[in-house]
Amino acid sequence: MTAAERTLDSLKPYPAYDSTRLPLVPLIPSGWEVRPLQSLCSVKARLGWKALKADEYVPDGYVFLATPNIKGASIDFENVNYISEFRYFESPEIALEEDDVLLAKDGSTLGIVNVVTHLPRPSTVNSSIAVLRTIKRLMRGDFLRYLLASHLMQTEIEKVKDGMGVPHLFQSDIKKFALLVPPVEDQDAITAFLDHETGRIDELVREQEQLLEDLAEKKHATCFHAVTQGIRASTQLTATDHPWVNLSPLTWRRWKVSRAFGALGSGTTPPTDMGDYYDGEIDWVNTGDLKDKPIYSVPKRVTSDAVRDYPTLRQYPAGTVVMAMYGATIGKLGLLTAPATVNQACCAFVEGGPVLNRFAFYWLLAMRPFIVALGYGGGQPNISQQTIRNMEIIAPDRAEQLEIAAYLDARLAQIDQLVLEVRANIEDMKLLRSTLITAATTGKIDVRDWRPA
Repeated sequence: MTAAERTLDSLKPYPAYDSTRLPLVPLIPSGWEVRPLQSLCSVKARLGWKALKADEYVPDGYVFLATPNIKGASIDFENVNYISEFRYFESPEIALEEDDVLLAKDGSTLGIVNVVTHLPRPSTVNSSIAVLRTIKRLMRGDFLRYLLASHLMQTEIEKVKDGMGVPHLFQSDIKKFALLVPPVEDQDAITAFLDHETGRIDELVREQEQLLEDLAEKKHATCFHAVTQGIRASTQLTATDHPWVNLSPLTWRRWKVSRAFGALGSGTTPPTDMGDYYDGEIDWVNTGDLKDKPIYSVPKRVTSDAVRDYPTLRQYPAGTVVMAMYGATIGKLGLLTAPATVNQACCAFVEGGPVLNRFAFYWLLAMRPFIVALGYGGGQPNISQQTIRNMEIIAPDRAEQLEIAAYLDARLAQIDQLVLEVRANIEDMKLLRSTLITAATTGKIDVRDWRPA
């Protein structure tokens, strides 16, 4: 049991409760009220016709916050864009003040909430953020931040959001939110409690996230060392002129990728308006299916008619290594466990040469940073099959390749298991954080006499 869990377990309910008409909170502590948000604070946002374009940003000036800046435990005033004095004063109603609550009202970040605890310089917000300014004698901004982050209010936000493609929260709906309003003294006590407890949880989460980064580095280092220097302690190394590998065992040989495998190939996408080509019995691998592990199933399949009509849509055998060549997934890998076709964004490495695919999989995984650097193009870099064919791989004989692959199978599986455990810990901590916020802001626990240990 963590310290936060012990704290939650030790806290008791309020001595008396009153009924409400809220389905999710039928009881609230005596002395609390339920009031519409608009009676407690103003709601302002940037008018649509005053939206800014990227070419209006200036090197220095007035801070222009976007939703990524309010996602953390505190508002990020450093990694921001800046706007001119004219544009800042054009919308004085959203010129930020301390204790303002910022609520993301558009897109995938809808519902994210934060509070302005300090203003390092004059700041405003973009059109995706609503500014809530409370009447201080009725509602504290830092308490409202926690209340809006509670399960109660996030459920309400989810219920009233609008928009099929890009979800949106209208100001008129925000104003109608039914808020639980404790006396301001209780609000201050709840905020102090949550600041302390969520701060402890956030620190634990940061430690676990750092552990994830360390495990990722360890995984890459383990893989890189094994596929470039082997796992035999007595191996004699020599310097190489390979652009990615400084040292390799004396007995290992260097192969061009075009000669290291039985074949290299790709695939295609049959016309999507041809129903006879889809939902068949043949797996069709796309780059989104590449997760740096064996591929056991994919969501998309094609028919034998598609394979017959499109010669480039060939079936590759089980054991084939598949690598993404385009866009954000460039370098991602998969290993076929059954015959499958691929689309044109994938490169297929078919076994049949001096390099075994189990070894090749780990070699490509270790070399991904270098492979990604070979990409060309703008925001979505690509890597061509010709570039892949011209790459060189240094590899031992087949027996040693199998030794290395078996070693990495076991060693990386251990690291992957640790990663799963750490991620589960992080999710548990985030759930506990949410539970604490909801319990405190809805009056399920009485923190008025709480003191930090």
